[in-house]
Amino acid sequence: DSLNRCIAPVERTITVSLIQPFMLQRVPTQKDQLTTDFYRGMLIAADSLRTLLPHVKLMVYDTRNDTKRLENYLAQEPQLREADIIIGPDNAEHLAIIANYCRENKVPLLNNFVLRDTTYLANPYVLHGNITSPDMTTTAIHELVTMCRNDSITPVLLHAEKPDKNMKSFVDAAQKALEEAGFTPRTIEYSSALTVEDLQGLPAGPGNNYIFIPNGSALEDFNRYAKAITAFKEQNLGTNIIRLFGYPEWVTFREKNQELMPTAASSSAPHMHSAETYIYSRFNPDSHSFNARDVLAAFQRWYRHSPVDGVPSQALWGFDTGCFVLYNLANGFSFRPGNTLPVSYNGVQNSYSFIRDDRNPEQGPANTAMYIVSYLPGGFIDARIVEK
Repeated sequence: DSLNRCIAPVERTITVSLIQPFMLQRVPTQKDQLTTDFYRGMLIAADSLRTLLPHVKLMVYDTRNDTKRLENYLAQEPQLREADIIIGPDNAEHLAIIANYCRENKVPLLNNFVLRDTTYLANPYVLHGNITSPDMTTTAIHELVTMCRNDSITPVLLHAEKPDKNMKSFVDAAQKALEEAGFTPRTIEYSSALTVEDLQGLPAGPGNNYIFIPNGSALEDFNRYAKAITAFKEQNLGTNIIRLFGYPEWVTFREKNQELMPTAASSSAPHMHSAETYIYSRFNPDSHSFNARDVLAAFQRWYRHSPVDGVPSQALWGFDTGCFVLYNLANGFSFRPGNTLPVSYNGVQNSYSFIRDDRNPEQGPANTAMYIVSYLPGGFIDARIVEK
């Protein structure tokens, strides 16, 4: 609804450039189709804002993942210098080339797809469209500590015999933050699989609330501890809060393993809903929400087919990016350095809330928005936007 409240609409033409490897010269692969779905989602966004927008010029370039072709575009397409913003590709080398061009020509560049790119740190014209990994970890741990404090929950660290080395830094940082906040995390070690017997040492009864924090994030790790946590939760049903805290990778579990779907609740297999699982994520994975279904239904009407399955949905990502960019440009906000930062946007799947380090004028702004996603009993999903 906020997108329908235009503040001070501009009358000039809005120009947005999309530079992507659409690979139109060949029979499209699934990756090519995903790229096209992003563009199609942007078109639906423009249509949904049509009563608020002045004339919009969308310039779309197919790089074919070819460096020479990209360089020719930048050299031979002078209208690119007039773009209000360029949305860059998922190719790190090409993104760097475009970033140099944007700095020279004072054109903003939105990087949505190269997560580990650091170009924005030394180029004020580059906007980093995803919350960085360090910021995401810090924010997730802050939310974990807040949850434990607000709901009087005791954190329980699950230490597998062979831990996930990639998760060790997160678990160590979480333990330190919890201890600094006054909590004394309990630790449970297990070998091949966690059992209900492993949890018997936890005090039971009303008021003994727990959130389990594992040191393994892979699907096979999840299957080693989720069943015991679900059984422990059922034993304490109605008297205790029992939760599981997990990782961004888990948004794909419902697609990878049908046993983890809510419809399998009657089976003995564990799933994220029965364990009441909380994860942190850069996007909202609930493609069945009312807003997501509206956009996907519009996609079906427009293109006579559904978007390609993917996590996240490129069609929804394109829609959210289009709404964020076009709404801000229509209201007179600029993405160029030295201007007021664009208005935050709470999206269907992806949200944007940029901050700039005012101490470093050479650094571009970065998105700080992410989600805490709750997989609740009964198959419900709640995605709450949080910011650094």
